[in-house]
Amino acid sequence: MRIPLKLRGTDDAGKAFEELTVTENVSAGGFLSPCKTSLATGSVVEVFLASVAERFAGRALVVRKDTSAAPLDRYGFQLQEKTGEWVLQG
Repeated sequence: MRIPLKLRGTDDAGKAFEELTVTENVSAGGFLSPCKTSLATGSVVEVFLASVAERFAGRALVVRKDTSAAPLDRYGFQLQEKTGEWVLQG
């Protein structure tokens, strides 16, 4: 399931970022997504559903990083706080 998202937070160098991406896999508790921005495992990002109207969905923890995916790194995110609608309710 490919869901358009906007991620916002701080990259692994401490610089603020905002990036549009899509999910490669999604569950009630998290998602897998490629990113241009380099993120540190353990960092937290704000997650927005970015289809027609942008909606804040919550905050997610970066739980893993896969650097073997070319050309972008792929990250596993675990939702820590769901404050809005999520793709799959659980």
